[in-house]
Amino acid sequence: MPKILEQLNRPVDRLCRRPMHLRAAVVLLVPALVLLLSQFITIQSVEKTAEWFVRYPGNALYGWFVLALVQLNLWGATGSLFWSSFLLIVPGEVLSFVSYYENIVNGVPLRVSDFVMVGAAGSLISFLGELRPTLAGAVSVAAGILLLVLLYKLTRGSPRLGRGSRAVIAASSLLVMVVVTLPQINTVPLWEHEETVAESYARQGFLLGLYRSVAPTVVEQPARYSQEWMEQILAEIPEDEGTNAAGEVQPTVVFFMSESFFDVTRLPNVEFSGDPVSSYHALSKACTSGHFYSNTYGGGTGNVEMEVFTGLSSSMLGVHVTPTTMDEELYGSLPSIVKLFKAQGYQTAVVHAFSDELYNRGVTFPRIGFDELYFEDSFPENAERKGGYISDSALVDQAIRVYEQRDKSKPMFLYVLSMENHQPYPEDKFEENCPITATGETLTELEEGILNSIVTGIYDADQSLRKIVNYFAEQEEPVMLVFWGDHLPSLYTGTETGTVYTSLYFVGADDLNGLTEEELKRMVSTDYLIWTNYEQEPLPDEDTSSMMLGVQVLDRLGIPKSPFFRYVSHLEDSMLLYREKLFLAADGTPTRDIPEQLLPEIQTYAAMLYDMLYGEQYITDRLNAVP
Repeated sequence: MPKILEQLNRPVDRLCRRPMHLRAAVVLLVPALVLLLSQFITIQSVEKTAEWFVRYPGNALYGWFVLALVQLNLWGATGSLFWSSFLLIVPGEVLSFVSYYENIVNGVPLRVSDFVMVGAAGSLISFLGELRPTLAGAVSVAAGILLLVLLYKLTRGSPRLGRGSRAVIAASSLLVMVVVTLPQINTVPLWEHEETVAESYARQGFLLGLYRSVAPTVVEQPARYSQEWMEQILAEIPEDEGTNAAGEVQPTVVFFMSESFFDVTRLPNVEFSGDPVSSYHALSKACTSGHFYSNTYGGGTGNVEMEVFTGLSSSMLGVHVTPTTMDEELYGSLPSIVKLFKAQGYQTAVVHAFSDELYNRGVTFPRIGFDELYFEDSFPENAERKGGYISDSALVDQAIRVYEQRDKSKPMFLYVLSMENHQPYPEDKFEENCPITATGETLTELEEGILNSIVTGIYDADQSLRKIVNYFAEQEEPVMLVFWGDHLPSLYTGTETGTVYTSLYFVGADDLNGLTEEELKRMVSTDYLIWTNYEQEPLPDEDTSSMMLGVQVLDRLGIPKSPFFRYVSHLEDSMLLYREKLFLAADGTPTRDIPEQLLPEIQTYAAMLYDMLYGEQYITDRLNAVP
């Protein structure tokens, strides 16, 4: 054995004695290996990884070139081949893992806009903490460690570069990156989906795709965009049809967005020992209810709430842009139903059972109209916790406290956001499962444990719905409660079986890009209801969406709308939702693309967004004017 090791060490030792060869080998080979490991992590298949290199040799070469420039820059900055390699290998693998799991959990890969939440990294890591490593991931980590060990041996004792050489290498490589590889403009359409982020990464490779998305993004100007056209659009927006019913009845309005809530009994091939959503079922028969179509799946709660409050379709904002990652200054001029409530004399407040780390809520919420913010630190120190978070029951208690401390001379608009049922969903998420159990013949023991974890969270959410309704039913003041689930939970198993949804045959693929229109519609569908303590007869049931819920509530209350929300209300007759690879018509019919007969209306809506977010703001102030 010692002789074998000695023989293996000879070429290494010879290379170490020839510094120029060593440096060239490291600079050439390490970026290539990082690219290979990154693709293997994100693709999770040896065969498909090899296929990508064969299919896209130009992108592979370009990706290697960019990584080599980064390696050179790090070498010049540190003066060490080992540390420059370390700082290339470790972040490259970490980012690839994050993107892979984000795609599994939330249905979208890592985007540049996600880095705005870097301050909440601890919280994000805790969400992913229970995800199980894959074989490809374990192999990639082992390969990365072995590579670093080999590099340490190769570079140990090798002469370091002088300061002059380091400065030249760092400056020249950075110059090439800034002048040659970065100066590109990502021109993207505002509302036409040419290529999703996932498709872009599949073509370019993850690391190159992420790097190239750092370049400035310019949203294409609509062909007819001009002040004359925008003035024409503003003039043609329909007027409000109803009267101001809010002048007669101004109820306190409670928006209660329940984390990952949906009618779990809709899942096929599952038997329940009882009804885990008995409160929702009972209430939905006596009030307005239906499906809630979300702009996301598995995660992205902040994007759902912002779409509800603003009426902005997140899928029409341009690639790499989300409703929570725009320029902070824009939020003050965005359309907002919260501002419309304030204009009617409402006190506005938020109660969230978590911190303000995620989605920059501490900054954006006041700018869209909320006066009072109550986060986790405002709860009693002994507030009940379940599943690692403040329980839904404790959240309702806090919401009631805020309501009872309100200015009783005016109605209140209160937004309540839960956390107990947030991912992850390991089998042991809760110390005690709910009294309702779920079993499925097509599920493994692990999958059944995950299913019962989500059933427990949904059962507790259902109980919190009952608790808050019982409280407001006893109040003399008129109250409207709007309760809905933000998105379906990500029931990822971390095994080769994929997700609980596929094992139950709810859908036919784990990857959202592989779903049919009907399956994708199913995966973005949760449930909602609107309950009041003052209406004699509820309005008929109807489906709604993240884009339409806010304006439907305004219409129901008769609150005067800004011109922008009047146009969104007009769109209700044509559409429910528009997101990547899915358009839902007003009757719920799903298609990949916008039907041709609806293009003029969508183009008008997109022109409003362009003028508001990217254009000259010819009509923005008047479009969002509070009546």
